[in-house]
Order: sequence, then C-alpha cells, then structure tokens
Amino acid sequence: MKLDTLLAAWGRGWSATRGTPAPEALGDGAWRIAVGLPGHRVRDLLPDWPAARLQAWAAAAERPGAWVKALIDPAALVLAPAWQRHAPEYLMSAALQDAAAPPLAAGYRAELRQQGDKLECRVLAADGEPAARALVGLTGRHAIFDQVVTEAAHRRLGLGRHAMARLTEAARACGADTGLLVATEEGRALYTALGWQVDSPMAAASVAEAA
Repeated sequence: MKLDTLLAAWGRGWSATRGTPAPEALGDGAWRIAVGLPGHRVRDLLPDWPAARLQAWAAAAERPGAWVKALIDPAALVLAPAWQRHAPEYLMSAALQDAAAPPLAAGYRAELRQQGDKLECRVLAADGEPAARALVGLTGRHAIFDQVVTEAAHRRLGLGRHAMARLTEAARACGADTGLLVATEEGRALYTALGWQVDSPMAAASVAEAA
C-alpha cells in the first residue's frame, strides 16, 4: 500500500482519537491538522518527499506551536535551529486478525467504549484505578491505534496486549482490516514481536511556544 495512503489514514485516525478537526489536504500527499492546543497549534503530516523539499516546507511552516511529522529518516532532515527534534518514530502496520484477547490477571477488569469513530479500552485495577488504556480511531478499512499506555505499577501483566486485542476485535466488527500506529524506538521492538511491520521511519519536530 502506498505510503501516502497510510499517512492520510493515520492522520484521520489520530484526529478521531484526539478530538481534533479532520486533516486538511494541502496537496501532493501533505496534510495539516488544526490541533489548537498550547504549544501544539498545528501539525503538518508530510510524505516521503526529497529532504530539500521537506526542509523548505519546514522553513515556511516555522512558527510557535508548529509541529511536523515527515516520512523520512530523521538523520536526513535538516532543520533550522528553531525546530526541536523529537526522538525517531516509525509508521507501522499490521493485518488485523481474529484472536481472543488474553485473559486479564486476577483483580483487573476491562471496559470498552465507542464514541463515533473513536474506540477506547480501559483496564482498571481492583480498586478502580486506571491500569492501562488504548484508543483506536476508525477510518474506513484502517484502525489507528493511539495512546497505548500501561501505568508503571501494572506493567508486565499483559494489560496493554489485552486492550489492543479487545480493540482489534471491535475494529474488525466495524469493518477495519488493517491496523496502523506510530511507534517509538522502544515500541517498534514490541510491536515487531507482535507481528507489526515498519512501513517508514518518521521524523518529528516542533517549534516551542512561549508560555
């Protein structure tokens, strides 16, 4: 599948999970999301253009609160000093498979909710405190996994894997057959072990906004 298609689907799903307006098409595979948060006003999603074109785009987009994510090796992206580089990321995908969610450890329970194109699975400890959480944004055949987090005191119990499996089942019921996510370096190893593939490295950077 073309990277432009994956990037567009990821942007739409990310917008669904974060509650922002849908991405605006800027042409040639580029998209802009009006995030509207302090320090994160807009987010530009850029395809695998040549490094020089990406550099020129970043120069034109440079303003406080601007973010850029580009499908390029971070080492190849040259940016002006105003841009703060983020850790390398990876756009990853996987075919969604039917599989039963692994059982939860004793004392935990899971809640699955849907609001429009947003799915959320929360895993709660026996005392009702949040232990793990994951979101999915639905966009056609794609399910975009986002904010997969397990609290430190509840790690290594398979809670995140349970949440993802429950979301996979729900996404398939909604017609999705392909999962997408953006992973950190640490996350890439985890998701690769779970059968996900890396489609592209991703460079991320932002311009700080004065308090």
